[in-house]
Amino acid sequence: MSFQAPARAGAGHPVSRFGARKGATLAFAAQGVSVAAVYTTVPAVTERLRLAPLLMTTLMVAVALMAGGGSFLGLATIRRAGPIVTTRGAVLTAAAALVLIGWARDEATVICAYILLGLAVGVLDVGVNTRAAAIERAYAAASSAPSTQRGAWAVWSRPCSLPGPLGWSGP
Repeated sequence: MSFQAPARAGAGHPVSRFGARKGATLAFAAQGVSVAAVYTTVPAVTERLRLAPLLMTTLMVAVALMAGGGSFLGLATIRRAGPIVTTRGAVLTAAAALVLIGWARDEATVICAYILLGLAVGVLDVGVNTRAAAIERAYAAASSAPSTQRGAWAVWSRPCSLPGPLGWSGP
């Protein structure tokens, strides 16, 4: 079974497994950076717009809930346009939402931006996971290594699992 990714628009040749893997890795990184940017800037946004702490707490819960809703939206979009187009659109939407959060001058704008970001992160999650699963299936056909060693998350999960067997139980 060979891996044939969809051809790039206008390129006239299929995308390699390496190219598809690199794209999925970049999308995972974009997702992580966007979520980190949101949660690390909460104090600055709260102070700049003089928002009530309860409102910011509610917004952070709303981001998580909207990400759940975005997962359903992402699945519907993948069925219509495919995972690559869906992922690209979600990355651009998340970037736009982050810019809107930074530029917001009032409460209504920042609320809409956080909701948009939550939806984009949910769509991005489904798009990237769909793409990563396709890549892993392609590598499974070409490799006999266990699935957990081929996964896109293995780079981070393996070092994080080392302290337990070494006897460290935390602070």
